[in-house]
Amino acid sequence: MPSLAPMVYRNLDGFVYLMEVIDLIISDCRPPRPLAQQEQALVCLVLRVLASLAASNDRDNLTPDEEAHYLRLVSLVHDLLLMPPSLDRRPLLESCLEVLLTVPLIAFEELTTPLEGTVDVACRFEDKNLSAVNSLVEFLRHCLREVTHELPPTELTPSAASSASSVGACLAVLTEASISQRSVRCFLRSLILPKHPHLPAASSSSTTSAAAAAGGGDIDTEDESVTETEANSLLSDLCRLISGGGLEGVGGASASGSCGSSSGLARQAGQLLFVLCKENAAKVVRHTGLTQFPALVHSLQIPCHPTSPTATASGGSLDAYSSDSSEEEILDPEVSVAACCSQSRAATVREKPGTDDS
Repeated sequence: MPSLAPMVYRNLDGFVYLMEVIDLIISDCRPPRPLAQQEQALVCLVLRVLASLAASNDRDNLTPDEEAHYLRLVSLVHDLLLMPPSLDRRPLLESCLEVLLTVPLIAFEELTTPLEGTVDVACRFEDKNLSAVNSLVEFLRHCLREVTHELPPTELTPSAASSASSVGACLAVLTEASISQRSVRCFLRSLILPKHPHLPAASSSSTTSAAAAAGGGDIDTEDESVTETEANSLLSDLCRLISGGGLEGVGGASASGSCGSSSGLARQAGQLLFVLCKENAAKVVRHTGLTQFPALVHSLQIPCHPTSPTATASGGSLDAYSSDSSEEEILDPEVSVAACCSQSRAATVREKPGTDDS
């Protein structure tokens, strides 16, 4: 029996009708008010069905009408992300992520809107309002805390396991949005990566030594800029995932990890940082102190050149990164992955007196 999803998607216009259901619920919540419990349950159910229908479609071969449907879908998700929080907003956020994992890259433009009216300064970038993206980042922070801080890594409860899955979904969505939209990438850079690179305070002493070697100088761990707040920052949590420290005991760092596994999260965290640095491994090393990162690009099979889905029906494609980016280039000129690996190996040797350099 043929799959019902393509038939519902194309022949029965189910995609359009289901979006109408969400649109009506959002309209009924104006002026802005939290979704009632029954409304949220219905929205989550409809979003999951929409995600299933979208997953059955070929994102690389969209007609103009299909592209318009995806743009509208992400626009609805944007509005849901900005609705006043209810008592338990987590199911709604998870359902929104489930949808965003199925959309083509071009649809992520609907997560940003022109800067109009009163907007929190923390959610602005140039002339864009990125409040919806900031909602996803805050959800990522919340889930990371539960996974990397609150529980012993070998005793993940069902709730923490669910958080690990949500972390994977958040990382994947933010990575794709960063590839697609320069404003999202620059906004996330400002939130995650320090303007003046130095080692995150949460890193180990051995990593400190290696980072100092890679950076060409000593790192003062007592520097005033390394505060307790920064030790618990999003960057530090991502570094824990990449190094395996946050989920040690759950699984090894291999390329075959699932979305919520240790290796899967390490890969996704690494790919997000890689994309934020425009796929320059040397910059990731300078920002994080993870001198083993270039080797992880290979061992975790982090894509070095993401291929964008077809952006238009005429066959045009999205550029992976803007060539005329105005981002401040504060790091050294690009260094090859091989050079970084050599620095990492040299630092490791220096940490072990008596080891033969050969």
